[in-house]
Amino acid sequence: MERGFCANCGSNILCRSEGWRDMQVLAVGTLDDTSYFTPRINIFTRSALSYVWEIDNIKKIDDGV
Repeated sequence: MERGFCANCGSNILCRSEGWRDMQVLAVGTLDDTSYFTPRINIFTRSALSYVWEIDNIKKIDDGV
């Protein structure tokens, strides 16, 4: 496993592995503009909190309210 970190804050940004030659894992929460990427897969789903699967059903409030 090879990991890439932010030079300023040390946050994990990218993961690569020889086992995933056609993929790289990008930590989307580290991006200022997420419009460049479309998620293709969810990982670590076995340990996901139960409400993650219902996130679209949760009430949303616009920024600044």
